[in-house]
Amino acid sequence: MKETVIHYSVFGLFLFAVMAMHTSGMHTNSTVINNSSVIHTFNLPAGMPTPATIINIGSSLAPRVMQLSQFKTLAKGVAYHINSYASFGYTWGPNVTSIERIIFFSPDNNSYIVTDIYTSNDVVQDIYFINATKLGISASVYSDNWGGYQAQYCSGTFLGICTGVSSVGKAYGNIQISSSISAPSGATSSCCLIGEWTGVASSENGTKNLTQGGIFVKFDNLGYWSWGTPWAFFTEYFPTQTTAHVIQPPSWFTGLGQTVSMTTEPLANCPNGTDNWYEVWSSGGSSTSQGIGCRSTSSITWSEYELESPAGCSGRGGNYNGFCQLPQFSSVGFTGNICPATSGTCRNINSNSNPILSQYIQHNNQDTSTSSISSGGNSWTESWLSSS
Repeated sequence: MKETVIHYSVFGLFLFAVMAMHTSGMHTNSTVINNSSVIHTFNLPAGMPTPATIINIGSSLAPRVMQLSQFKTLAKGVAYHINSYASFGYTWGPNVTSIERIIFFSPDNNSYIVTDIYTSNDVVQDIYFINATKLGISASVYSDNWGGYQAQYCSGTFLGICTGVSSVGKAYGNIQISSSISAPSGATSSCCLIGEWTGVASSENGTKNLTQGGIFVKFDNLGYWSWGTPWAFFTEYFPTQTTAHVIQPPSWFTGLGQTVSMTTEPLANCPNGTDNWYEVWSSGGSSTSQGIGCRSTSSITWSEYELESPAGCSGRGGNYNGFCQLPQFSSVGFTGNICPATSGTCRNINSNSNPILSQYIQHNNQDTSTSSISSGGNSWTESWLSSS
């Protein structure tokens, strides 16, 4: 049995783990959605192990991680657990040491412990605790402080009018990170928080079956996340999950000015005929994936691409309309695409071209301005106006 070093803060321990074989390249799986005759093909990003492999690696490591003294200290006697379809993630790419991520959830889902483990040598890179009740980011409160677009995939049109809607199988696009962020004039203790993300839902306003993932940035008086950076990746599963799950960004993520491709999509089977949804972040050939949960693809008819001041920030004082302020930021760009769940071609989110339906959303009177989607294309910009 080999000896391995576990790094946590300034000291180390030992972890012995049986690793599953890794796979790479493009993989496809097929499954019947909701007992229908339509076959759904899952296309994995290049270099990503199959979800089954990621689950096997994480499941073999989890019991050993839970025996670590650091884990026990963070758990404080609480029986944390894993969810095969939401706990596991994976980071890979050129010049990136592959990392398996495991999220351990508390029974009430109000806290979680995240462990990142190098798969090449079984070394634990990080173990950290998140108290979700103190994040100020909650899916249980609907935010109207956002800008972007929601779209449906129309299955047919008549005289330019959508005559049917197909289930959505993927929402993806290139999301630009602001090249500069600063406190706006009159910033208060509620300043500042930004979320940029892709997601899918079964309702127009995202309050039903919202499945999403993206990037958060904390700024000014809110302080940094537990690992000492203003940036975080996150996933969210509404309504059964009441808070966003934030995770430490990988080494390939540099932040300001970077463009990241974000994809919300099902990549494997779940029990009872549902599909396992993942969020995948990619830039420069490197990627990070994270399981979100099981959801019936047939229930998903909306895709979303948003920049927002997330909900759940009320009570911090001095905030705008009950939500967190946005910091001042340079204009950012979005490029959105939508794919059907069953068959058909992925399309640009283009309000000027049938059969795409788009809905424009803007912050209340201030904060941001969302441009129109470019004619014949699928790109738009988000510009900062003011906060008070």
